[in-house]
Amino acid sequence: MVLILEETDYDAWLACAVEDARMFFKQYHGPLEAFASRLPPRAPSSSSVRTIRPPSPQIDDLFG
Repeated sequence: MVLILEETDYDAWLACAVEDARMFFKQYHGPLEAFASRLPPRAPSSSSVRTIRPPSPQIDDLFG
């Protein structure tokens, strides 16, 4: 559960006993703002970059 506190309640929340924490569990009526952010650049696809693959294992040499 997300707990959104008023700035004036920060110190009280951090210093309160566990039994007293319930008094902060109430509906938040303040404004909420959200902003989109840019996505990080994508990694190049494997077809656009030369990929080095390890050699295939030799099955007949597995047990000597």
